[in-house]
Amino acid sequence: MDVPWSLGLILLLLGIPLTHAEPLYILVTPRVLRVGNPENIHVQAHSDSGQPLTGTLEVNLTVWDFPRKKAEVARSQLTLSPENHFMSQAALMVPESLVYPPQPGQQHVIIRATWAPTSTSSFMEKVVLVAPHAGYIFIQTDKTIYTPEHMVQYRVLTVNHKMDPVTRTFTLDIKNPEGITVISQDLLASRGIFASSFHLPELISFGTWTIEASYQSAGKLKFKAAFDVKEYVLPSFEVRLIPKKSFFYLRDDSLCVEIQAWYIFNKPVDGHALAIFGVKLGSRRIAIQSSLQRVEISRGEGHVSLQKDTLMAAFQGPEEDFIGASIYVNVTVFSSGGEMVQAETSAVKIARSPYNIKFTRTPQYFKPGMPFHFRVFVSNPDGSPASGVLVRYQDRKMYTSPSGVATLTINTDAQLKQLPIQVVTDEHLRPEDQASARMTAWPYSTQDGSGNFLHIEAKTSDTEVGSSLQLSLHTKHLNPAAKDQITHFTILVLSKGQIVSTKHQLKSHGSVFTSAIIDVTSEMLPSFRILAFYLLPRGTGQDPELVADSIWIDVKDRCMGTVSQTP
Repeated sequence: MDVPWSLGLILLLLGIPLTHAEPLYILVTPRVLRVGNPENIHVQAHSDSGQPLTGTLEVNLTVWDFPRKKAEVARSQLTLSPENHFMSQAALMVPESLVYPPQPGQQHVIIRATWAPTSTSSFMEKVVLVAPHAGYIFIQTDKTIYTPEHMVQYRVLTVNHKMDPVTRTFTLDIKNPEGITVISQDLLASRGIFASSFHLPELISFGTWTIEASYQSAGKLKFKAAFDVKEYVLPSFEVRLIPKKSFFYLRDDSLCVEIQAWYIFNKPVDGHALAIFGVKLGSRRIAIQSSLQRVEISRGEGHVSLQKDTLMAAFQGPEEDFIGASIYVNVTVFSSGGEMVQAETSAVKIARSPYNIKFTRTPQYFKPGMPFHFRVFVSNPDGSPASGVLVRYQDRKMYTSPSGVATLTINTDAQLKQLPIQVVTDEHLRPEDQASARMTAWPYSTQDGSGNFLHIEAKTSDTEVGSSLQLSLHTKHLNPAAKDQITHFTILVLSKGQIVSTKHQLKSHGSVFTSAIIDVTSEMLPSFRILAFYLLPRGTGQDPELVADSIWIDVKDRCMGTVSQTP
């Protein structure tokens, strides 16, 4: 009998023994296997009789095609023994040949674990989704603008999901502004890099060209880079548009934009400019004809402005229709010598509040009687993190970190039926201008109402590669005798959809608190999830109870490699 659990990024499968003497096996796999990348598969064994396991257990792991189950595509063997606490993991790789040429619909494989002695219960298997693309492709060109008869230098970088360089074949397409493919090649990136060039003819289509690359196993997933081809015209001066604010709040009276115009030989421009404002609503551009204005450019500077009354008069809808839209301004500068240069910016967002706030990496369920941690992300209207903003939940307050995140904790009541949460910014603003977010968390329902819980606490200050993270595992039980049945915890470290490492943590008899240490490695960048669980036996023929909890940890950013220069 197999009992599956879906735990976020992984699938956990229990092989339930049919006899009291057989061990209970656990198979843990990623929810998605990525072709061409080794994926860790975790297997462990538990005693179902209350007596510790002895000796060694051999487990064979195989991967089969689905649904025919005729071709074995990967194989490995694990040895479970007291030395490794009867738990181990193997790296299995699904070859690209399984998904190439591409087929319609999703593709799956079967992961099968078998062990001795052979019986009707001596195996378990799971159907797992396969991701056809095996990594990422980055494309670079030496310039962003070219002219006819010039050479376009480009390079292609192929990496896997860990961002490590890989030798891989890819398809390269170069398309003109009309979307017509003018060059198509199958190329090999040796050690993750391919560099080449192509010549632009004298007669060529002006506009935006694209370079597209894709892996052969995932032809529909395109990675792109763009460059412009223009007729050679050297501008005599440059125009920059600088909004006084990057946001336009509905309470503001006007928006002012500074115009800077300088010759390429670093002299200011004198002349005049014509400017018109407009609004971008989704894919639509709506010009405000009444905002057209002529201003003087003196010593390289000028100013144009948009009044709120002008904006509202151009649109008869309610103010709410403008929230999230962008204001653009198009300016044409005429120098006193008769030269002309045009510039445009659309970097001004229309917003009701200076901030946006939303819940992030927050569970939808709480464990009654145990602390509930939630995180909010506060951003500026352009989506950038808002640092140092005071946020409040009831009487609890906290400032956001440099990444715009604030973490708060609620001590929940054991009889709580629901947990409504409203978080607001607490800045020097009018109440209607404060940003807010709401959610409701619900009590977690244990298996058959057992009342068995697990809660993970982590000391996360200065979590960086090379440091150690201290965990506290707290159990809570409706039946006090249950805590004596727990002998150990299994801790999994997950990052980027993969099982990075596993840990066997013993539990002291009768205790409800257990400490554990996790070493932070570069494989856990930029963040990782810790998943811990324990099993409670429920008698022969009954499904054991699996009690789990997880927590998300951010790691301080750093480069995985180093660069040194020597004389």
